[in-house]
Formats: sequence, C-alpha cells, structure tokens
Amino acid sequence: MAKRTAAKRKPPKKAKRKAAKRRPAEPMSVPRVALETPPAGEEKLKSELDAAISAFNSRRTAILKKAFDEGGDEQVAKLEQQQEALRAAFFELLKKQLDRNNAQYVELTTSATRETTALKAAIESLANVANILNRAASVVKLVGKVTTVLAL
Repeated sequence: MAKRTAAKRKPPKKAKRKAAKRRPAEPMSVPRVALETPPAGEEKLKSELDAAISAFNSRRTAILKKAFDEGGDEQVAKLEQQQEALRAAFFELLKKQLDRNNAQYVELTTSATRETTALKAAIESLANVANILNRAASVVKLVGKVTTVLAL
C-alpha cells in the first residue's frame, strides 16, 4: 500500500445545505420578579464579613509571616484554610435567601456580625495568629448556622 502525502490528499467535500425557510422568532416576554430588599441586619453581616475578608487580604503577607513565626508551615496552612472557609461562608450567605421570619434570625445575624467585627479588628491589629484563627472559626460556624437554620 502506498502512503498518501499531504499534497496528494483531496480536501473533504463540503456538505451542501439548503437554507430552511424560517421566520425570525418573536421576542419572548420575560416576567420581572420583584426582589425583596434584605433587612439591615443581613446587609450589615455581609458588609462586616466582606470587610474582614478584605482586611485579611490587604495584610495577607504580614499575617502569614506572623503565622509562620508563631507555628511554622502548619500554622500558615490552618490560617489559609480558615480564610478559605470565610470566603466560602460569605458566598454561601450571598447565594441563600434567608428566612427573615425565623425567631432566630436577629439573634444569629447579630452574633455573626459581632464576631465578624471582632475578627476584622484582630486582623487589622495583627493580633496573635491563634486569636485570628479562633475568631475566623467562630465566624464560619455562625455564618454556617445562619445559612443552615435560616435558609429556605
């Protein structure tokens, strides 16, 4: 059998299609859904959580260096895991619609907001890494409760 070279190959035949006689689709009307404005407590929690994450990100190098000095690679890994958990909790909170009529709504969102504010202060003051880790873990747990208990 003789091998064909690239120069001897024939280009593939193009399929011939007939254009279907179609008329353009009519635009669909999409019903508008009114979005409920979240209450101030929920917005404050989101705002504080976002601020704590931003504070960590802006001081990331100093915090990770301090973590390494205090506990080596293991402490750095724990800190990065908590930061990732914080971000995941924040996005989970954004994704879920909360049951604002639940009796625990105000209590849980207030506790989570207070703990997030304390976390942000610990990050900004470059408190010891154990304190930052404990605060971050507490915030993640509280936001988890908020999204679990109050999510529809």
